[in-house]
Amino acid sequence: MKLKILLFSDECGAPGQPTVDKITKNSVDLSWTKPKKDGGALDGYVVEMKTPKGDWVQVAEVPAK
Repeated sequence: MKLKILLFSDECGAPGQPTVDKITKNSVDLSWTKPKKDGGALDGYVVEMKTPKGDWVQVAEVPAK
């Protein structure tokens, strides 16, 4: 699985490199560290995966903590 990180604001930095914590037949658990610079307005993250055909699809929205 490939993941991509998109930044929607110049005020926010990128989150830390995602870590795969657990893999099952139907899912994967990921974690990452928050960005060093969050611009004070980080609402959350959108997780996308790349399909075998090469398309990126959204698979989750994760609120910022």
